Amino acid sequence: MSYSPRHAIVRAVRSLSAGAKLAVATVATGGLLATGAVLAINAGASTNGCVSGPLKGTCGTQADAQASPLYLASDAKAAVPGTAIVGIRPNNVRRVLDFDWFNPAGVPNNGKLAEYAPFGHRSGLCMAGHNVSGKVNLRPCNASYGTQVWQFSNGEWIDQNGAGSVLTLHFNGQAASVVTGPVATPSPRQQFTFVTATS
Repeated sequence: MSYSPRHAIVRAVRSLSAGAKLAVATVATGGLLATGAVLAINAGASTNGCVSGPLKGTCGTQADAQASPLYLASDAKAAVPGTAIVGIRPNNVRRVLDFDWFNPAGVPNNGKLAEYAPFGHRSGLCMAGHNVSGKVNLRPCNASYGTQVWQFSNGEWIDQNGAGSVLTLHFNGQAASVVTGPVATPSPRQQFTFVTATS
């Protein structure tokens, strides 16, 4: 099978390391790379920062307690502010499941932020719940105590707004929501277990 010059270039770029790919992409775009492009390039890296990097142990996702669990995920790999948080049953493409769950300085009671971090690369976007609309999406991380700080209690993730809304998953591929809580007897869709990244 013969290859055109374009095929040769594509094959050569595929053989490069993630850092070299970034350099090639930067040159090709005149030094201007969008965040989404960086994430797409990093997604081809051979070393997963969630498994062996500085986020090891805090990077992963949450699985609900349904018989066939749903996993918390970003609705897009190259996420932007406003990208929905969804529940999915993962396949081999797991990077949309990577979140760093950490307690930022100044946030009391071990409150957690969940920063989207595909392959261990922080995006600067954190999971936020909105008790008026009920939506859960990614917003620029600012440790907002009302929407981005989550408390784990009785198996539930509760955002620290006045209503104490409970994170809830629904069906495969459907957007997550927050509902007024906490709930004395949470449903399996509201009970979560942390799942660390393994590959």
